[in-house]
Amino acid sequence: MKKSEPFGRPAVNQHRESARSFLPTQVYGSEGAQVAITENMEPWAGASGLRPWAPPENLRETKTSKDPTVVATPFYDTNRPVVLLKPRLAAACNSDGRVEVFGVGAYDSLWHVWQTQPSGGPWSAWGSRAGSLTQLAVGRNSDGRLEVFAIGKDNALWHIWQTAPSAGPWSTWRSLGGAVKQISVARNRDGRLEVFGLGLDGTLRNTWQTKPSGAPWSSWGNLGGNAQQIAAIRNADGRLEVFGVGTDKALWHAWQTKSSAGPWSAWAGMAGTVKRIAVARNRDGRLEVFAIWADDSVQHLWQTSPSAGAWSAWTSRAGNVKQFSVTRNGDGRLELFGIGAGDGLWHLWQTKPSSGPWSAWAKF
Repeated sequence: MKKSEPFGRPAVNQHRESARSFLPTQVYGSEGAQVAITENMEPWAGASGLRPWAPPENLRETKTSKDPTVVATPFYDTNRPVVLLKPRLAAACNSDGRVEVFGVGAYDSLWHVWQTQPSGGPWSAWGSRAGSLTQLAVGRNSDGRLEVFAIGKDNALWHIWQTAPSAGPWSTWRSLGGAVKQISVARNRDGRLEVFGLGLDGTLRNTWQTKPSGAPWSSWGNLGGNAQQIAAIRNADGRLEVFGVGTDKALWHAWQTKSSAGPWSAWAGMAGTVKRIAVARNRDGRLEVFAIWADDSVQHLWQTSPSAGAWSAWTSRAGNVKQFSVTRNGDGRLELFGIGAGDGLWHLWQTKPSSGPWSAWAKF
């Protein structure tokens, strides 16, 4: 079975390299543009009255007959389906306190899974939001709605968002233009989301909402520098800070000198030799940076006081992951999600807010 298939054990002609009959873009042939194929399906659209798609859960989805979960339906056994993820992952906390994890799976489409209650399990089954993506980031608007940003196959920035906080339905995908190869998003103190992207030349670019929770967006700016990967976060005092993996594999950072605006500091180096990074803010306001080192182990360091001051030394969290994302639970505990061996999802978490001890890694 190819790793790009969404679930285990599909029919044999679904995973042959030469088979085209189950590709969502081709399965309906010349009839693929008909309304019956492109319109939203029930019960996912919610009009059928069936739960959980209808009230009170309102877990509606904009799913058409071309959705990979419809075309390549996988349910041939009683095992819970497992999405095989590519190393592209993002996580955020809904306004009601439930964490939601987004990943890229079958046909490069967007998949997501969420806690069914705040700060803990059980977790939902995986759902698909379609699309054709190469990178992901997710932020929460000031009105509570999650917004997912992705790089399309055209290298442009695309986005999709919840139309109501903590629930569906979701919007359709829309383009914000640009030409970037990696992205991160953070929310300014005044409520406006700001997306940072690495241009195709490695320089740091940015675009932002011109008003909180909505359009229009600014044109793209250029903050210079040269990095291989970035992660953005807001300090407790409101200033955004961007961390980057330099071409020298060192950890670098730059920050706003005042909240919600420039100018930005120069880039400053930090200790460590890293491959990938993620960052989150503890409930007590201190930033914490997680990094995948050359041996694929996960290590982290943190501010010793909010918004400033010295940083701790690096501490190992063991594990072996290819890509990861971190977010804060509704109860304040940080939780780290990583893609490990076999493209499965793993996680570990603080057992109390803003400090250790941490749990062991657990298979999702």
